Amino acid sequence: MTSPNTGQDPERKPESAWAEVNPFTSVLHIGPANRDHEVAIRCTITVIVPLLVLLLTDRLDLVVFVSFAAFPGIYGRNLEHGPRLRMQLRAGVLMFATLIAATIMARLLDGVPGEAWIAVLCTSVMAALSALVAQYWQLRPGGAIFNVFAFGAVVAVPQQPMLWEAALATFVVIAWAVLMGVSPPARPGASRCR
Repeated sequence: MTSPNTGQDPERKPESAWAEVNPFTSVLHIGPANRDHEVAIRCTITVIVPLLVLLLTDRLDLVVFVSFAAFPGIYGRNLEHGPRLRMQLRAGVLMFATLIAATIMARLLDGVPGEAWIAVLCTSVMAALSALVAQYWQLRPGGAIFNVFAFGAVVAVPQQPMLWEAALATFVVIAWAVLMGVSPPARPGASRCR
C-alpha cells in the first residue's frame, strides 16, 4: 500500500540520495540465483567432456577447436526448448564457419610476408561479418565476441591439424553442446525455462 502523501510504500526503507545517483549500486547488488547453477553446470560439462577426450587420446592440437565449438551451448539460456534449439543451432553454424574459415586462412597465410597484420585484418573482417549475422539471427548473448576470439586464436596457431580433423572435432562438439542445451532438467518436474 502506498502512502497518500508521498506515493511510496511505507514499508520500504528510504534510500540515500547517493544510492539514487550511484551507477555502481546495480553492479554490487547480487540478485536471486534463479537456477543459474543449472546453466553453469551444463556449460561446464559441455566444455570439460570433450577436453578430457582430447587429453586421453593425446590430441591436444584440437583443443582450440573443441573449446570454441562448445560455446553455442551458452546461447539461449533463458528460452524454452524449441527457441533455444534454434538459437544454438544458428550459433553453432556461425561458430563452425568461423573456425573453419580461420584454419583455412591460417594455411593460406603460412609464410606470407606480414602474415600477422593480414591475420589481424581478417579477424576484423570476421568480427564485422559475425556481428551482422548475430544481429540478424538475434543471437543472445549478442555480438560477435566469441567468434572474434575463436578466429583470432585459430589463425594464430602455428601448426594446424588436418582440416578434416578440425572440422570433425568442431562439428561433434557443436552437436554435443546443442544436445546438452536441450537436455532434460536436473530435477524431475522442474521448469526448463532457462
